[in-house]
Amino acid sequence: ASSIDRAQIAAQSDAITSLERVLTGVLDIETGERGFILVGSEAYLDPYKAAILNLSENLATATKAWEDSGRSPESLAPLLGLVDRKLAFATRVVDVRRQGFEPAAALVASGEGKALMDALRAEVGRLQGEAAERRQALQRGD
Repeated sequence: ASSIDRAQIAAQSDAITSLERVLTGVLDIETGERGFILVGSEAYLDPYKAAILNLSENLATATKAWEDSGRSPESLAPLLGLVDRKLAFATRVVDVRRQGFEPAAALVASGEGKALMDALRAEVGRLQGEAAERRQALQRGD
């Protein structure tokens, strides 16, 4: 493989890894949100707060890695929209939980958060699959 091919193979791997970091960050937000809902202690929001602080950087890294892998950053729009919606939902749940457990439990029971997380996982999987296919094609010399 030429050095250009090797660079593109590495770029596909970087895209896959950066998308995984975004997903992990959103999962950390959800973990903190859930702990806080159950216990009501601000200490359970530590992973939530840390993940929110890192989210913008993780999204910027993923966008750059996606571009470097030869794809349009606009193709990340569905993922970015899902991340925004999930973050807004988590923030809403945390705010409602500060008013009491029952209202927060009712909001979670609506299924909105689960549906967003399922869609987010599927979108990350789809994007990672695209990058993995491209990486395999490059490795084969297609």
